[in-house]
Amino acid sequence: MAKQSGTRVITNKVRFLYAHLLEKYKNPLSNKESYSATILIPKDDKETLDVIAAAIKSATTEGAAHGITGIRRTPLRDGDQDRPEDPLFANCMFMNCSSQYQPDIIDRYGNHVVNPDEVYSGMYGRVSLNFFAYSAAGNKGISANLGNVQKLEDGERLSGRASARSEFSEFIEEGGNTEANNGETELPF
Repeated sequence: MAKQSGTRVITNKVRFLYAHLLEKYKNPLSNKESYSATILIPKDDKETLDVIAAAIKSATTEGAAHGITGIRRTPLRDGDQDRPEDPLFANCMFMNCSSQYQPDIIDRYGNHVVNPDEVYSGMYGRVSLNFFAYSAAGNKGISANLGNVQKLEDGERLSGRASARSEFSEFIEEGGNTEANNGETELPF
């Protein structure tokens, strides 16, 4: 269940892309480092989209109270319009979020997740966001600050890196252990 309180939101299940959640990423355009991710929200998740819209409205109101008026940019974008060439964005809304502070990451049972093999682009989870108004270099808008993350399930890794099994599939011999056993080898004793 998605939740909203003022400018704060907790989403339903989203997919993480460009996930830099355990180490800061240096943006080559701004030269700034931050923890960040792009989140994909299915268009049929009206609940999450409605609470985000309400939080954006609250952030716009708060911004106006602090003299930030004429806001034109919001973080929520349409994948079908803005990224029509990428099938990952089909039937999704998306947004970029970042923070100077590392998000706390837990699994669906509340256990902390710190293993880099478990936190990656392509995984699914919930995220907490805080929306705020900004005015910088003549631009006025609403942005989303990355909060905490709850990993819900694994998804296809989107790192662009092929698995060893897919690269060497034509050379794999029959009779071996073909299960995905995270690289462990059975010892003969």
